Amino acid sequence: QKDPDFAQKADLNNSRRVLRALEVIRITGIPYSKQRTGEKKTLFFDNQCFALMPEREELYKRINQRSPIMLENGWLEEVRSLAEFRNTNALQTVGYKELFEVIDGKLSLGQALELIQMNTRRYAKRQITWINNQLECEWLNPYEAFEKLKSKIKS
Repeated sequence: QKDPDFAQKADLNNSRRVLRALEVIRITGIPYSKQRTGEKKTLFFDNQCFALMPEREELYKRINQRSPIMLENGWLEEVRSLAEFRNTNALQTVGYKELFEVIDGKLSLGQALELIQMNTRRYAKRQITWINNQLECEWLNPYEAFEKLKSKIKS
């Protein structure tokens, strides 16, 4: 009713996308289909995009190191304290889903840790793909980027 054009083209079984469209319509008062032109806006200024990205091997190593540290620092206890909110969108994220399964007895902590690490690596890869497809960025290794960025900013 709010946006028949969007309703014809959208997958109405994708509740997240439908809810997002309704939120945008409610906030802006403009049909979602009218806002999604697919055209890139022309900026009135020059911009440069830099994305910091270590070598893939280093990134994955850091992801694998980070998850156990988060568990040592009380992540599982945090998840237990959020159990009543487990069905909210905010908790349908990597780590929380797996740790809720530990609480439910469906996974061991070791199994959950392996899944968290694997799913985090996959998520990082999707983020990299999205940036590559959406933005024209110069990729820089964060451990070598400071001097390069400093000179580019000055120029």
